[in-house]
Amino acid sequence: MASPALPLPYRHIYVVVRYDDPDAEEGAAPVPIEDRVTLAKAYQTYEEARRDAQRLNQLASDAGRGCHYWAAITRLMTPDADPYA
Repeated sequence: MASPALPLPYRHIYVVVRYDDPDAEEGAAPVPIEDRVTLAKAYQTYEEARRDAQRLNQLASDAGRGCHYWAAITRLMTPDADPYA
């Protein structure tokens, strides 16, 4: 008989990631990579994150801003989880 499944120490969430392109502005000072990437929002489903990323890309394109959005999966760890497991 198989042992019972243990609950996972995390749950999946779906984030909208924003990348700011430093080359979009002429004469802009160099920007470290950690200042170019932002986790903009988190959602319960991939479809919600994907739709919002598409919406934000359209807004950014219409406004001529040098940024790009996409959806990604990550883990939300439970408070008692071992982050190194």
